[in-house]
Amino acid sequence: MKKLIIICLVTAMFIVGNNPSFADPVAITLKSDASTLAAALGPGAPPPDVLARLDTPDISGLVFQPVLVGSYGTYTPVPPSAPPDTAVVNIPPGDGENGYFMMTFQLTDVFDNIQLTGVANVDDFGRVFLNGHPLTAPIGSGVSESGNVAFGTSDPSLFQTGENTVLISVANTGSGPSGGAFFVNITSGEEGFKISGRVTDKATGLPLPNIHVNCWNNDLQVGADDYTDANGIYKLTNLPPGVVDVSVEPDSYYAYMGISEL
Repeated sequence: MKKLIIICLVTAMFIVGNNPSFADPVAITLKSDASTLAAALGPGAPPPDVLARLDTPDISGLVFQPVLVGSYGTYTPVPPSAPPDTAVVNIPPGDGENGYFMMTFQLTDVFDNIQLTGVANVDDFGRVFLNGHPLTAPIGSGVSESGNVAFGTSDPSLFQTGENTVLISVANTGSGPSGGAFFVNITSGEEGFKISGRVTDKATGLPLPNIHVNCWNNDLQVGADDYTDANGIYKLTNLPPGVVDVSVEPDSYYAYMGISEL
């Protein structure tokens, strides 16, 4: 089993905190099935205000409950590329409701190379959101009943540590049955060791933003760098086993960190 030993020497005015860990690859699959949640906004063709709401991630005041598994009259197909056991689902009580489907997933960290991809069908039209950010075109030109509309993002700013929420709205513009079938894959190829920490002012304890943090191994062959955020946090990822040195800038202030594999 691999372990890390951290040795830290800090000079001048900077304190560099550290929390080393493995950056495990992420592989999460979500699909429409009995675990999916849904909230209703009423059956039949949606009035203009409801249709406008369904073009947004506004779920305020809605109560989510488990979906009904089954077509309930809809001809919405499961996308051809869907994982096994993906099902056509319906918003309770299954009477042609407008509303939202919801799926959630957890992230312990957000990596620069994280990626979300998926495909969705809803009856009649809909839109996909990640943490409130639209991933598809507006209702009427985005997700449809059988269009197998693909969506995705590789923008790490759309993800968050902790719970992440995927919403799929459903607009029953045809006033008949409604339903949906969809799936989402979240992946990250991050591998190796990770160092994350905080740079603070030694005198005040306040975080220092925009500090350049560099990391190199002994041969200066493998490096990583980052700038601290508003909270003084930096992340150095994809590091190989072995010993590396970490320094902070501006010039004349340095911190050195050794990482050893046992």
